Amino acid sequence: LIRLNRLVQNNYFKEQYLTNRLQRFAQIIEQSPISIMVTTIEGSITYVNKRFTQMTGFTKDEAIGKNPSILKSDRTSTELYTQLWTRLKDKEIWEGEIINQTKDHQEYIEWTTIAPLYQDDGQVTHYVAMKEDITKRKKNEELIQNLAYYDQLTLLPNFSNAIALYFRKFS
Repeated sequence: LIRLNRLVQNNYFKEQYLTNRLQRFAQIIEQSPISIMVTTIEGSITYVNKRFTQMTGFTKDEAIGKNPSILKSDRTSTELYTQLWTRLKDKEIWEGEIINQTKDHQEYIEWTTIAPLYQDDGQVTHYVAMKEDITKRKKNEELIQNLAYYDQLTLLPNFSNAIALYFRKFS
């Protein structure tokens, strides 16, 4: 009877431990500062975290069951999507920059990593996309580039840029 009691207690504590771990992992994913989206291999969204809803303006209910194309803008080339799907069909990870749009059609630039999710037998069942809004970073890079190469008063190329443009034109 004592052994049975210890066995029951051990199983209970193991179950509690595993339950707590699962809850912690769920919190990590839900509260991640990176947008996370999970889709079926057919492209139907099955999960989005809180950051996804903040970034896109779509609620969980509006996104789940839809295709990720609800975010698609016309500024990302079809070649990029072809490369993306080729990599995923080959069971490879894809990374790249995508210009998407929010629910209210505001464009934003995101750095996206998409990876296949495997069952124990190696079969791909889902894809997970981790997305970071890099719009501000890209605008800051453009501003720095502009400050480095153009006079802010006249908007003409600065001296070093003018010389480089001259040599490019006449070389």
